[in-house]
Amino acid sequence: MASLKSVLKNSKTKIIILEKKHIDSLNIIEIDSLKLRIPFHEVKILDSNINDKYVIVNCVSGEIDGDPIVRNWLVKVHKGYSIKWQIRDISLERGRCKKFLTILLSSKILEGNYFGGISKNNIKNIYDKLIKMNVAYFSYDVFLCSECTDIDFKKDIKNHYFIESIPILVKHAKPSRLSGRGVRSFRKNNNKGIQWSDRKGATLQNPYLKIYHKSIELNFNSKEFKDEFLAEIDLSNIIRVEFTIKSMKHLRKFKIESQKLIDLLNLSQNIKSAMLKDIINTHLMSRIVKAEKPIGKISPTGVVFYNALNIISKRTYMNKNMIIDSMLENIKNKTAKSRKKKKLNEIWNTYIQMQEHNKKKEKMISLFDAICW
Repeated sequence: MASLKSVLKNSKTKIIILEKKHIDSLNIIEIDSLKLRIPFHEVKILDSNINDKYVIVNCVSGEIDGDPIVRNWLVKVHKGYSIKWQIRDISLERGRCKKFLTILLSSKILEGNYFGGISKNNIKNIYDKLIKMNVAYFSYDVFLCSECTDIDFKKDIKNHYFIESIPILVKHAKPSRLSGRGVRSFRKNNNKGIQWSDRKGATLQNPYLKIYHKSIELNFNSKEFKDEFLAEIDLSNIIRVEFTIKSMKHLRKFKIESQKLIDLLNLSQNIKSAMLKDIINTHLMSRIVKAEKPIGKISPTGVVFYNALNIISKRTYMNKNMIIDSMLENIKNKTAKSRKKKKLNEIWNTYIQMQEHNKKKEKMISLFDAICW
């Protein structure tokens, strides 16, 4: 029998190996979902089903029980995701009440560009898709000025050691005896992650935060969507961080004075990272782990530097640059500082980074850095 190599050599058939596309929006914080409200007088309703009312009918007597109930949401279902629409009266400040068109918008509307999140780069595309659903018409400017609540931000990270990191995060979670507070971890085959609070019950003092294995979640809970729109994307080892900003009161904590969609889309990565860091610090204590004995041999001239690097490395989840910078913080002479920095880097790379347990720890540290812990 001819070898595979010779068959391929003599064959005119071309074998094409397709590589999965990499996600180009990793480590960027964008909006994952939110609730939009548009003043009703700025809207033209196109789908009368949104106004439907329902009644409870006794199947035997045919009698109507109670008053008609307004539809909760008009749900427009697509392949693996849905967009919800509703007309409702919303209580405002000082006892005022106003009618709005409310839209529960998810970044899944972006389909193949799902991981990009809702951003100023794709918001016009999102608007066009909403209008094509023929539920209601409103201008693009009105859409951009709509007010937002229940804003979920997300950050996607690629990391191989998330599952091993869950016990560390649980260990460092701030304890709480109050109902609805404290940490919950998930370690089932179809759900691996960690969560604080929940979306509905989240408050300024107890914000919603979830860190979970997105690859697993897509395989088990969003398989139809994944198979339809994400089949060509490399989804291996994607970890997602989600946090919720509930209301204007929560935004003001970060000195954000507008809840308009356009203003949220214009928030810088620095501001969004500060929001995540604040929420992380609300739920997690500082990175401290049990100290270990120094490993490896080193010449006498490097013992002091080695001990300092090793102890800080073992007792914290600071990365190399954070440790070295902290050790050199009070050295004013630039030449001396540069010389010491070079020596510290040499010792780290030679004696600490190459230790097998530290390679794994470095991956965990990169995850902790990425979640702003």
